Amino acid sequence: MTTLFAPPDEDHRVDLPYDLRSEANDRLMARIMTYGYESTVAGSQSIQNLEDLATSLQTGLRSLVAGPMSRPVIFVAHSLGGLIVKQAAKSEDEDDKKLVQAVYGIVFFGVPHDGMDITSLISMVGDGPNRFLIESIGQSNSQILPILRREFHTALGDKGSSEIVCFYETMKSPTAQQDEKGNWAMNGPPAVLVSKTSATHCRSWEDGPEHICAVARTHSEMVKFGRNDHDYENVRERLRGLAHRAVAGRRRQQALGAKCKKTQIALAYVYWLSDACPHVSVFWVHGSSRENFLKDWLVTTRGPWLMVIDNADDTDLFFRPSGAASDGGKGNLEQFLPECSHGALLVTTRNKQAGVKLAKGQRLIDVGRMEGEECQSLLRARLGGVAVTAADLSTLSDRLEHLPLALAQAAAFIQENSITVQGYLGLQDESDQSLVNLLSEEFETVGRDSETPRAVAHTWVLSFQQIQRQNPFAGELLSLMSRLDRQGIPEAFLSNYGKRNNRFDGRLELVKAVGVLKAFSLVSEEKGGSLNMHRLVQLVTRKWLTKEGTAGRYDREALLTVSKMYPFGKFETRAICSAYLPHANAVLNLGSCASEEEAEAKAKASLLHHMAGYLSFEGKWRDAERFSLQAGQIRKRVLGEENCDTLASMNNLASMYSNQGRWKEAEELGVRVLETSKRVLGEDHRHTLTNMNKLASTWHDSDRRDKAILLMKDCIRGRQQIFGRDHPYTQSSESALKSWQEDLGGRPKVDAVT
Repeated sequence: MTTLFAPPDEDHRVDLPYDLRSEANDRLMARIMTYGYESTVAGSQSIQNLEDLATSLQTGLRSLVAGPMSRPVIFVAHSLGGLIVKQAAKSEDEDDKKLVQAVYGIVFFGVPHDGMDITSLISMVGDGPNRFLIESIGQSNSQILPILRREFHTALGDKGSSEIVCFYETMKSPTAQQDEKGNWAMNGPPAVLVSKTSATHCRSWEDGPEHICAVARTHSEMVKFGRNDHDYENVRERLRGLAHRAVAGRRRQQALGAKCKKTQIALAYVYWLSDACPHVSVFWVHGSSRENFLKDWLVTTRGPWLMVIDNADDTDLFFRPSGAASDGGKGNLEQFLPECSHGALLVTTRNKQAGVKLAKGQRLIDVGRMEGEECQSLLRARLGGVAVTAADLSTLSDRLEHLPLALAQAAAFIQENSITVQGYLGLQDESDQSLVNLLSEEFETVGRDSETPRAVAHTWVLSFQQIQRQNPFAGELLSLMSRLDRQGIPEAFLSNYGKRNNRFDGRLELVKAVGVLKAFSLVSEEKGGSLNMHRLVQLVTRKWLTKEGTAGRYDREALLTVSKMYPFGKFETRAICSAYLPHANAVLNLGSCASEEEAEAKAKASLLHHMAGYLSFEGKWRDAERFSLQAGQIRKRVLGEENCDTLASMNNLASMYSNQGRWKEAEELGVRVLETSKRVLGEDHRHTLTNMNKLASTWHDSDRRDKAILLMKDCIRGRQQIFGRDHPYTQSSESALKSWQEDLGGRPKVDAVT
């Protein structure tokens, strides 16, 4: 990828990609392709924007991944070229996604992720048609770069699935300057065109020296090297490392194995080893129980060997729990694992914590989510002669969240019952319960122990039960999360549940409990720390709770948790309210919300009241009115009409009426609330003064300004006495009164209210 300026040919002293030759045989390590674009600034007639340039790049590269097996791709991009690569990488087009999936690494040279100094370039471009492109990469007020940075952050996958190296300039560059004849040249006052912060603001986890490197050159010179240049050696070695790691297949090592058919991967490895090394003995041991382990393993042999321990999910089976007796019983099978130079162990597990212990410091190979084409290949192979379209296979893969075991089960059901893929999708569409029932269907698959469950749902239930034994608190958290919205579950919810139920003394217990759930791949963590659940895992967990008779308990806990954590909606809390809203809606649909029990009713009313405040702030008056009305009705029934919380809900409802211009309803309810508040709480109570302030505002907005001013003066007098003149409540009322008096053309007399 070239830069904004097209340098003379003699400036290219070493073509870096073509110099990446293997020292062993002098053959090219990779197929090298270069891409250029219109880079003229002054006098350009191009109207291309960043998206146009990216589309052109995508079109030119699609042939790289046209075949069934695509090679890993590494981009080397300078300046604007890097932004074009980023724009291309976030495409939602299916053909482009295949290209993005092949990208292992990117090397950015002086790429303005946060913008660059375009002061002199704007003067050069003038009112030319390419001015928009130049402005879009500026370091101030760019509307494109923040969006591009956010969307590109995970475009190449999560941490570990790809690598990005950022080089930044450390010398000032000459800027554009026009001479007396009107010609432009780069001989103006020197400036740093792309700052270090901008050039390295790419992905948060790549912030170390191995991914951020300085180049002692100007912006345009940072990709031009002599053959014996020290900086060139540094850059070349970075590229070589990327190429070797790409070929070694590290891109395929992504997320953990509960989501994939790990047994089949182990089988494939065994078959390969048998062909490549026929002298090596292979033992296949089911690690699901002590009896199976001892029966299959207690064999003596000589010579090289490989032992496969499949389904080693139970940590306590292999490692004695702390404090457990040392004599016999369950556990401590780890002592039977041989360690010698002529043997090797291959372990499959759904439990990452077990894998870490069994690996004893060795690197784990995480088996990640299957790609779309892989899912379709699996389904076609399983479905045999069943006529099916690519669209149907894609839909089925998405519905089953690309989980291989679920896809294999679906294919088995389709074949056994002689139905079409569309027919199977129709069964899924009937209800969530229908989907769970389908996941509970048994089927046969290669390599499974006779004692292993033969249904996806049963496999997950086995994990649930194991979690309950290993860490009961983790099981409770999983149950709680299944009642919430499955995405963006904040840790604060889990902490609130634990504290209310005295389930932990410090955050360490919470971290360990969540760690168990992540180890089994039942939940995943977002960048901000929130947790997500697979939809299928959530549905199966709910069915499991129903079967265990504990669904009602966790319905109640979910309602109490969200009600406690959801703040009243206002400007300061709008971000939290928005993030928590899906969970609030989820718990309002649970069975506990229909309960007549006082605790649940009060929690529901509080949640509705707070949600109404947020919806009102967002201008969703109808929804806010409905929630306020429900909150007031519940509080009136449970707490009584003269309770402070009941009055607050009624006053909130009056505000909803006022916001919609329904002045009569707003006034009637506001007067009733104020009179009740005066009688029950007293005229100088802070809640009474709040009600007074709102009624005064209603009168003012409905053109009853004289009454509004008199009532607001009473409110100010009370707030001055209770809060003082400098309190925000007092000042807010005084500001409103001053504005009203000015609207009437009179001189403000706020100071007279004493």
